[in-house]
Amino acid sequence: MVERIEQSLPRRSRLNVETALASALFLALLIQVGLRIHLVGKGYEVAAVQNELLEYDAELRQLRADYASLHRPARLKQIAKSHGLSAMGEGQIRYIEERRGL
Repeated sequence: MVERIEQSLPRRSRLNVETALASALFLALLIQVGLRIHLVGKGYEVAAVQNELLEYDAELRQLRADYASLHRPARLKQIAKSHGLSAMGEGQIRYIEERRGL
């Protein structure tokens, strides 16, 4: 194709076509490099978000373990006993009838 262009165009026009082709190729190369740099940056962002997700997941597992430990029935009974609380017996609950008109 280049040979055909060379044969059909005068020297000055041929130089303009070659310059235009070289410019287009250079522009395409710059776009490719720019996209590659952008892609690498996004890759680092994805890796950072994945690491953050792993940290949050580990923290969630720890919090669930703490919650399960703190809400063990045996532990709650021990704390209640240390504060002088015991299971309710008869007569400890009284129902009060609602008075209307107060």
